[in-house]
Amino acid sequence: LDMCAALMAPVGVTETLVADVSAQALGHTTENYAVHVMGNSGGYIALTLQNVTVLAENATDLNVGLHNYYHSTLTLRGGTFTARSGDGAYAITNGGDNTTLRAENVVALAEDAGENFGLVNGEAVVYLLGGSFTARGGTITRGIYNYTWSFLEAEGVTALGENSSGNNYGLENAMAKVILHGGAFTALGGAETRAIYNQRSGAALQAVDITALAQDSSAANSGLYNADEAKATLQGGAF
Repeated sequence: LDMCAALMAPVGVTETLVADVSAQALGHTTENYAVHVMGNSGGYIALTLQNVTVLAENATDLNVGLHNYYHSTLTLRGGTFTARSGDGAYAITNGGDNTTLRAENVVALAEDAGENFGLVNGEAVVYLLGGSFTARGGTITRGIYNYTWSFLEAEGVTALGENSSGNNYGLENAMAKVILHGGAFTALGGAETRAIYNQRSGAALQAVDITALAQDSSAANSGLYNADEAKATLQGGAF
């Protein structure tokens, strides 16, 4: 098999609630997706996951806890999303046109792969209220990675990248927009740490009363690293 998925939501799934269930994709395949949600240009998806426990591991290439993609509106209320091992581990991914993720008090963990990401948002929209997003081990980590024309707004979240051999970032925002209200962003260990990395033309960061901490790298630690024509507006906070 090339791919395993425990729970799939195709086009036409609307006004649907999945509550208090466990979804595990554990096959020794190329890719594992514990929850796979995908619309298309001809149809939308509207789905709510409440207190769902998700695990993806053992695939050689990609292990993805939750994959939300293309013409989909997904709401998460609590729940735990874990991905580990393989070349890449992604606890939660969100991407594609007309795609929105709203998540409240979720726990996302990616670990022990070559590259580990707690939350990835690409060309899509994310709203976060509380919750923790952790990436650990391997060669690179990103607690949250927001990129390429995406929008992310977060209130009171915790994002952590730690213990990779390369670079560890709590939050990376690349050519995208992010608004932060409170919360803690931390990067620990490896060759380079950046609690928040805001980069490239078109990137915009607005942060109010956040905490950013970078420490224990072998070369360079940055609480906030702003580069390549990116814009940052800060109000209060500790760096």
